Amino acid sequence: NSGHFLHRSTDGGQTFTAGVDDGAGLGDLQIDRRNGTLYEAYYDGGVLSMTAYRKARKGNLEDRDTHEVASGVSMLSHWPSFDIDSGGNHYLTWDESGQGDRGPGIWFSYSEDGGRTWKAPTRVDKNANTDIWPWLAVGDEGKVAVAWLGANEELPNHDAETQGDQEWRVYVAQTLNGLGCKGASSPGFKVATATPRAVHTSTICQGGTTCQAELVDRRLGDFFTIEIDNSGHVWGGYSDTAEGGATALPGFVHQSGGIPFIAQPSRGGNDGNQGGNDGGDPPGGGGGGGDEDESNGGGGDDATDDGDDAAATPAERSSLAATGATILKFVALGAALIALGLFVKRRAAKA
Repeated sequence: NSGHFLHRSTDGGQTFTAGVDDGAGLGDLQIDRRNGTLYEAYYDGGVLSMTAYRKARKGNLEDRDTHEVASGVSMLSHWPSFDIDSGGNHYLTWDESGQGDRGPGIWFSYSEDGGRTWKAPTRVDKNANTDIWPWLAVGDEGKVAVAWLGANEELPNHDAETQGDQEWRVYVAQTLNGLGCKGASSPGFKVATATPRAVHTSTICQGGTTCQAELVDRRLGDFFTIEIDNSGHVWGGYSDTAEGGATALPGFVHQSGGIPFIAQPSRGGNDGNQGGNDGGDPPGGGGGGGDEDESNGGGGDDATDDGDDAAATPAERSSLAATGATILKFVALGAALIALGLFVKRRAAKA
């Protein structure tokens, strides 16, 4: 995925312009919907950078500017992951082998000026275990989820292709101050184990299709991603080999509690997160994953809660009100029938 040809369509994908060679671009493309700027990550010579095509909406894919995110990078994966929120802020994550200028693990940076300048990298995970394949999704401004595959031990040189019985699980980190907070530019993260049961054991291919020729386990493919739904909760998709067999099965995990990444309609005039229920655990997976209670110490309010998944919508509140009114009508009717029965009984007794 290193090096792309960029094409543009203005008729719903029926026709495209001739391809433009982007050079060393890799991984995903993202577009700032406010102004049509096309963004692409670059990685060359240990330098991770972001390239912007600011005239893409006008059809110009030749003019571009590139700005450094971090130097001395030694990625384990083939590409980083980045996203853009509704305010145009950029968030980017990648993994490190420990052979560059920073320690091994999952790293994160952000930009508030269209990818022109980037904050100093912040580490997301905290233990020494081998972690690979980070992916990122954003909700409201500053609310970011980062997920990755993590081993239950530190592998030699953090090489995922190391033979052994290491177990791999999906982890998800949440920050509510991904743009820093007052007095600190580094966000803080809370980490949850999204899949308490291991989704894979032993080696993970890092060399693409060549792994098959070298008899390295490639069943996981490159199938790993997360996204945030309209209720503000994280969905993760991954390959699962826990059942055995020659191929992996598709696996999905869903955040079942905690503060959503997108503000929800408030209940009773409280704030827009969860009807005012704002303290507790980080986002757990569909399997009820536990809190690893990890933070990089640079953040502010990273707490999450055990509350409901989302506040009731206006339609749900109207439905509840209608149901309550119906019940009251039945209660009144029942009371009237009882009173009528007592009246008839007394008349009969007098007769």
